[in-house]
Amino acid sequence: MKSGSFWSRAPAWMILIPALFVLLVPTLQSVSQVSTAWITPEEQAKLVRDVSAHLPAGWVVVRQELNRTPSGWYTTDTRGFEIEGRNGDQAFHVWILPNDWIGIRRAKPIRGRWGAEVFGTPNFKAIVDADYPVYHALEPLQKSSVSLVNGGQLTQTFRDRMDEVEKKTQELINRYCNDQTCRDEAAYSLIVLGVPARKIFLDCAEHGSGEPQEVCAEALGPMKDAASRQVLERVVSSPATSSATRRAAAYSLQQIGNASSGPALLEGLRNAPWSDAMTAIVSALEDLQYEPAAPEILRRMESDPEPSVFEWWFIRALASLRYTPAIPAIQMRCRTTELSSEWILEEARVRKSVDLDVPEISLLRLTAAWGRPSEGIRILLVAPATLPETGRIQVAVLMENGGSYTNNSLLMAFFSGSVIVDGVLFYSVVAMMLAVLLIVFRERSLMGVSPQALSNACENLVLIAVAFAVWMQRK
Repeated sequence: MKSGSFWSRAPAWMILIPALFVLLVPTLQSVSQVSTAWITPEEQAKLVRDVSAHLPAGWVVVRQELNRTPSGWYTTDTRGFEIEGRNGDQAFHVWILPNDWIGIRRAKPIRGRWGAEVFGTPNFKAIVDADYPVYHALEPLQKSSVSLVNGGQLTQTFRDRMDEVEKKTQELINRYCNDQTCRDEAAYSLIVLGVPARKIFLDCAEHGSGEPQEVCAEALGPMKDAASRQVLERVVSSPATSSATRRAAAYSLQQIGNASSGPALLEGLRNAPWSDAMTAIVSALEDLQYEPAAPEILRRMESDPEPSVFEWWFIRALASLRYTPAIPAIQMRCRTTELSSEWILEEARVRKSVDLDVPEISLLRLTAAWGRPSEGIRILLVAPATLPETGRIQVAVLMENGGSYTNNSLLMAFFSGSVIVDGVLFYSVVAMMLAVLLIVFRERSLMGVSPQALSNACENLVLIAVAFAVWMQRK
């Protein structure tokens, strides 16, 4: 038997096969990477043309380079496309990034935060480092908001990858941040980048400071989870919290809408100085219908050093909470307490609407004989002060939406609630027919109004006229 391995006896052409395979592997991998490139040459050329077309006079694009990421940011993702422009000694940089790019900023930018710090484009996001004239000229390139606050929202890019996002962002924090200041700026930058790093936001909202803490408190509202609510409650009630952060925390708790936040908001109201944070807290307490807060709201209103600034927030909240001990204080702030349809219609003509910030409307909400509520909605028919012997009679119909509806659709205004005239309860036949149709066609609601609300409704103008005629006859 001959000794030696198989390869020592194999023909030369067979030995070449493994070698060729080894050489081909990197080549195949490179082809695969090119085929899955995050940006095409055509897209690069179009972006350069778009930037060039928007530049102020004297500015030109001088360089473009692939695989360049923003300066001043930490990242492990090298995908990026840099566009540099110059005007003499002045320069700007634009970094085009894939929508799922993740990084954290090292420190607050030296340049001012002019507006949106990250632009959202149809296929990418962009970070612009430029003085204001160039930044302002490039603003039309922004097609959407990337930030998780100020109008932005969680995109589908990260919605199904939350665990992965938490892991990657925490790795960046652990690797590059050694103090709270660095962690705060990292949290802020992730928010403007549209990356939902919830645990990092929680830490910044509770332990951070300044603008990053405020922005993190605002970003927690849409998340609506128990951990976010608990952190926000501690922030809003703490005497050490700044007014800006307290305001953001109150708005977020209002957005979460959990009634258990009432005590924390009330404590925040007691600790809040005179600032716009107070109006945010009062608004949240009103929305949550936290009635134990009413005495403190009245106390703060009566000690308000600037009544013209904050007063209407307090009055509206007191009416919403049905706090009748506030009636004398509200009457003192009304131009008239003899409210008629003429006054309401004239107010509507002058103001173009009759809003809840009118003290007289709050007084009506507390003192008038409203109809029976239906899913939080009730109706008031206001008669004229004097009845003409002949001619048309003008009446005013007010609708109060104290329920969970968030839209003010015309349908809701005309087809929900009930009205009592001289002790007689009227229902809307039209509304009942609509309710039946909803049930027949197995629809749960019509523009947010359920069949139950429709069946009790009475804003139908014909029936209001009939109701008013009955009232006139009994007079």
